[in-house]
Amino acid sequence: MNQAYSVSFVAGVANTAITFAFRHDPSFETFTDVVVADVTNPGGNLILNGNFASGTVGTSNATDWTYANVYGANAGGTVRVAPACAGGNATCRFDGAVQAYAHCRQCSRAGRWLARWRRYALGGRRR
Repeated sequence: MNQAYSVSFVAGVANTAITFAFRHDPSFETFTDVVVADVTNPGGNLILNGNFASGTVGTSNATDWTYANVYGANAGGTVRVAPACAGGNATCRFDGAVQAYAHCRQCSRAGRWLARWRRYALGGRRR
């Protein structure tokens, strides 16, 4: 299932973190096309590497993102390439965190933000 999300919010301090947390029992999902724009001072995407094109494939090391799996969830997020990425995307973050969540984040400047991203829920149950 392909879902597009958006949310607007005010980032009140100069070093504000935006965090995306994932838990998807019992299958997997992909996360890509992350855009955060400052609606009061337009000037492009505040998120770096929003499509996860830079990083080490098969690991949680995505350039410009901080990854955490503080509860040790199995199948936490990794950088993947097609065909593992849904929706025709060449690269993505592939996640199937079980029994807990894993998350990734970036920090950016203060402002009134609009965040958009795409999430694809993938079929297939774990065995």
